[in-house]
Amino acid sequence: MRTGIVALAYLDDAKAMAEAATLVSELTHADPDCADACVLGCSGIRMAVLDGSFDGVRAGLELLPEGRRAVGGPAG
Repeated sequence: MRTGIVALAYLDDAKAMAEAATLVSELTHADPDCADACVLGCSGIRMAVLDGSFDGVRAGLELLPEGRRAVGGPAG
């Protein structure tokens, strides 16, 4: 709920947005899954604003730490 504004503050820099979203998430949530969810949510908001598309969540996977990109994804 606090990270939505982060997307708007970093429309020009996706990587900085991901870092800021992670830091905001860590204020109250120690679980890395929560930080990842915040990054993906912010990426979704960012792309919706910039492109009018709904592809931001999927595109946000590239912003996650490499070893965490497949967590919860399909097996294989």
